[in-house]
Amino acid sequence: MANLKFISLGITLTLVPALGHAFGSIQAPECAVFDTVHNRYLVSSYQLSGVFAIDLNGQTSLFWHAPRGPISNLIYRDTFYVVWGESPGNVSGLNLATGSEVMRVTLPGSTYPDGITSDSSGNLWIVDAGERTLFRLRMSDRTVTKFVLYTLSRLAQDVCFDSTHNRLIIVGFTEGAPVQAYNITGGTVSTLTTTTFGQMDGIARDRFGNYYVSGHYAGKVYMYDSLFTEPPLEAVTNLAFPSNIAYNWRDHLLVIPLFGADSLALIPYDYYQDDDHDRIPAFRDNCPLVPNPDQADEDRDGIGTICDVCPFDSLNDVDADGICGDVDNCTAVANQSQADQDQD
Repeated sequence: MANLKFISLGITLTLVPALGHAFGSIQAPECAVFDTVHNRYLVSSYQLSGVFAIDLNGQTSLFWHAPRGPISNLIYRDTFYVVWGESPGNVSGLNLATGSEVMRVTLPGSTYPDGITSDSSGNLWIVDAGERTLFRLRMSDRTVTKFVLYTLSRLAQDVCFDSTHNRLIIVGFTEGAPVQAYNITGGTVSTLTTTTFGQMDGIARDRFGNYYVSGHYAGKVYMYDSLFTEPPLEAVTNLAFPSNIAYNWRDHLLVIPLFGADSLALIPYDYYQDDDHDRIPAFRDNCPLVPNPDQADEDRDGIGTICDVCPFDSLNDVDADGICGDVDNCTAVANQSQADQDQD
């Protein structure tokens, strides 16, 4: 099992073997993105009205002080964009090297803009959690178009671009909120899948086309396939209120701001992947390469019966003679021949 990485904001990078409470000094991180050029994470803190830069040694510095609380962010080309403020909200573009503001656009009629993404046609898209509304910011001339979508779920929280189907994937913060798609060409909203957990705070996509959504109050991150055809996999659990998640494409890490632990969790793909496709993620699969959804373990040694070479020997051939303990006539001393001169 791979180690999990926690970045404590204001404390050095820490490696820990399992999920747990992480230390930190920044209040309630809302959103984070990895800056590959400068090898750092840029994290929005609504409570502190700022965006903070955290390098790979865990050193923290103020990147930009927002006029009002910043929420979602992303890096598009060579600029960092952040959504901030309410009634109306704004989008600011910041120079990645200096943190200086190079653009500010107001979103007319917005009440609580939140998630942001970019498409392949030079546009930024922002979803408004206060209304059933999407805003398109065309970067060529910085014009804003508002789309009122009455079929969009209430409290739409975050948005992710699906380049394969030229659509936006949107998640909401209501209980049992669905995962929805907005067809950019047709302007229609459809439901991709329903959920039982809801209160989704963020969505991200990895290099394989899988989607991840954070269940804020469930304390989990769920993984969906690229078409949302299979039930979700509980990729990571026991999280302290995960918020707007992201994916580090360079290092293949799931980036999870922990709103309730004042820190980031950086989760490597080999921790939660499901190579045998039995819907059990690697971190808790007792037989990670052979499908065994029932997780049967006859001798309770932590190895699934189906892939246990000694399925009825909890010590797993302790004398290493190739004879499992449940049939070995001399379990403490290697005796591959199983010779028994007195036949007792």
